[in-house]
Amino acid sequence: MIAIAYTAINRARDGKKWNGETLREVILKPYQYSCFNEGDPNRKKLMDPENYDARAWGICRDIASRVLSGEFTDPTNGATHYFNPLVVKPEWAEKMTRIGRIKTLRGLSKHEFYSCLLYT
Repeated sequence: MIAIAYTAINRARDGKKWNGETLREVILKPYQYSCFNEGDPNRKKLMDPENYDARAWGICRDIASRVLSGEFTDPTNGATHYFNPLVVKPEWAEKMTRIGRIKTLRGLSKHEFYSCLLYT
């Protein structure tokens, strides 16, 4: 969760106006964070998170608050994008610098992280 939050922060700070300049713009940019896309099954959960899973929503809010306060540092080394290679392999990944999977408390992340700041 911390790593995903930092991809949005890194995008907001990257100076590229096309992908949004604020966290709100970055997160809600169409087709960027799929859970906000029309038709995504997770979107319904986001529309009423406390009724769907109040405990998980509380954890998410806590992590977001701690990321924004600077309590957690960026574990992604500046990643602006990510995906789960077991689910999808987007074409854009070939045009970016692969940072890789990150260490988590449970081992390596399922997601691979990429940066659009350092093109290969």
